Order: sequence, then C-alpha cells, then structure tokens
Amino acid sequence: MEKFSTNDFNINNLEKKKDLEELLQIIQYSDNDKTRLSNLKKLSKFDFGKYNVFSVLKHLVLSDSNDNVRSEAVKILYARYPAESVELIKYILLHDSNYNIPFIDLTERERYNFNDLIDISMERQINKEKMVKGIVGTDLIHVILNWKDCTDQFKLFYEVNLNCFIAFHRKTQSLYYIFSSKYDPFLYFKLIKSIPVSQIQERCEPMIYFYEKCFGYQSNLRFSMIDHNDLDIKGKINGEVFDITIYFT
Repeated sequence: MEKFSTNDFNINNLEKKKDLEELLQIIQYSDNDKTRLSNLKKLSKFDFGKYNVFSVLKHLVLSDSNDNVRSEAVKILYARYPAESVELIKYILLHDSNYNIPFIDLTERERYNFNDLIDISMERQINKEKMVKGIVGTDLIHVILNWKDCTDQFKLFYEVNLNCFIAFHRKTQSLYYIFSSKYDPFLYFKLIKSIPVSQIQERCEPMIYFYEKCFGYQSNLRFSMIDHNDLDIKGKINGEVFDITIYFT
C-alpha cells in the first residue's frame, strides 16, 4: 500500500497538516475496524484545503475488508472528488456487495404484494449495468451511496423500466418512488393542489428521514398532490438542493 506522505501536500498550516497525517495513518494502518470507521467519519468533516487524499480513499474503497469502512470511504470520495471518482464509482456499484439491491420490473405483473417486496432478491448483472448507467450523472447516485443508513426502516429496490429507486417503508408498508427530475416520467402531470406540510406530516416523515440520510438536507421540502391512477401516486416531494422528485403511495 502506498504510504501517505506529507510531501504530497502544499499547505502552510502545520497543525492542520499534522492532524490530517494522524488521521490518515490510523485509517490506513489500524487493524481495528471500528477505529478506522470512526476516523473516516472524522475525516469526512475535515477541511482538506490543498491536501489530496484521493489515493488513500481509493485504496480503502478497493481493498478494505470491512463493508462499513468501504461504504464510508466511497461517500467521502464522491463528495470530495465527484468528477475524478466517476469511473471508480461505476466499478464499485457493479462489483461491491454493499450495493447489491433487488431489482423490480413493474411491467412483469400488475402489482407486487408486500410479502413479495420483503422477500424479493432478484439481482441480474444486466440490471445492475442499467442501474449504474441510469443513476451516474444524476443525484440518484446519493441514494445508492447512502441507503445503508436507512436499512432499519426501509428496503430499497431499483425499478428497471421507470429508472427510479423504490423505497419500501417497513412499518407503514408505503412505497416511495424516487426519480431524478432528469428522467421523471411524471414531471409534467398536472398538480391538483398544494397541501400544507402539517396535514400530511405523518405520511411524509419516513421519507424526510430517508431524504436527510441520503442527501444530508431536509428543510424547505415542498409537498403537492398529484393524480396518476396507474401507480396510485398521492404525493410529491421536491427538495431545493438536489434535483430529484419523490412520489409516494
């Protein structure tokens, strides 16, 4: 493994440099999974300045044995180096077990029942390739990179024809259709009326939780009613920072 070197950096703040050196040394060489993970989370909040830690993060993403460490490293890598990491992210989504999710094809049958959704585990390489092609370059990538933080409440699927994620909320058995606005097939349906958040708060709380976990942002969400009988869509959530649309049943 390539050792972190202070010669890689050009920064005058020596104290900051020392802090980052210590973090990276622990992350690279500690045998304790929890220690590496906790220091990665510290690193995610660190102002890198002119420091470039791409190679360190890349090595973790490709070789660390711990699922949670790799997942955290991927999130930092994409957040700090979105352009440089695109090809690596594509590879990781295809090959890392952290991102194995079931695929749904809603054209195969009229409706999946909830037991089907809980038990389904359909995974096909061709569908993974289609998913990666559909989400890279859109903000849906944040969903797949962060969804593990929501597994206590949700099960996540990818719908191969609608090009969207479907989050199944375990407690309420609600389905949330998560589209990139770039590919949103319902974007031009007529909005019927806006509903104050307080009136539908209970229905929206699970998705606000999911949205915050995946995007780190939840304020100023806008809720509107929309009519579409085929998918029984009753709501729409738009965030101001990320260009996605969420519909829920």
